[in-house]
Amino acid sequence: MRAENSDAPPKGALDLAALARVEVTSEQTLFPIDNVFDNQSGPGGSCWVASTPGEQVVTLGVQSSQDLRTILVECEEHGDTRVQLVELALSRREGTTYAEQKARTLRFSPYGPSFHKETWQVAIPR
Repeated sequence: MRAENSDAPPKGALDLAALARVEVTSEQTLFPIDNVFDNQSGPGGSCWVASTPGEQVVTLGVQSSQDLRTILVECEEHGDTRVQLVELALSRREGTTYAEQKARTLRFSPYGPSFHKETWQVAIPR
């Protein structure tokens, strides 16, 4: 997961590092979840890496009402051939109910795609 493709966030982007409580199931010391919010994105950008194999969950709890229109997730893999399922669920009720968005299946290969940028258009008004 990453922010956007330059040192400056895209126009209208929320400062999630300041607005959200972030939780992850695991992270490597050299690749913490904080890297997701440093605006060093795109292929080869800084990243978050889980410390354990298997399913990982990243939760962003936005503390104040915000309009959400677009959610962008970047994934990169250079070493292995694998399939990754990226699921997105949104809640306006402090995590009591969720609206699941269409999941995306990403395929990685050292001899094929190694970077995916997935965008969801959502309508979550304040």
